[in-house]
Amino acid sequence: MQATLTFNLPDESNLHYHAIHALEYKITLDEIREMLRSRVKHGHNYQNTEQALEEIYHFVCSAIQECYGFPE
Repeated sequence: MQATLTFNLPDESNLHYHAIHALEYKITLDEIREMLRSRVKHGHNYQNTEQALEEIYHFVCSAIQECYGFPE
């Protein structure tokens, strides 16, 4: 089986970019999911919700930056 994606460039360049980087998106989401699963399964040392959200926020920003070079 074959599938062909067709884009009208430059009008659909954003869609094209996301399509060709889909694997990187999945890998990054898997890293985020694994980090969250690990905290749930093995516990954490957060003193409050804000600390937990702060770490998650920085982890997500770092994962995105590392994979795509996007700014925070």
